Amino acid sequence: MDLDLFKSEELKNLIKYLVKRNITINYIGKSWSENVSTWVYFDTILNMSKLRKKLSLSENIIEHKNTDPRSGLEAGFIDKVTQEGVIGNLKI
Repeated sequence: MDLDLFKSEELKNLIKYLVKRNITINYIGKSWSENVSTWVYFDTILNMSKLRKKLSLSENIIEHKNTDPRSGLEAGFIDKVTQEGVIGNLKI
């Protein structure tokens, strides 16, 4: 995966951490037509609190959840400055 697609150093570290654990990437690109930043989707349920603590994610990295089954159940992190995202599946 080309980490140069991302400006957020914190999200780059998170991506490296997940890739090192051989978690499959489902998609890399713009998440929807109005979004201008790159998101990467992993085929896993992210343990948000564990990842935040382990990687010391700052308050600049916010949690994102989409619970609408029509547009996709997902949860992950978004960088408030770059609007880039690292997303996994949402367990309901």
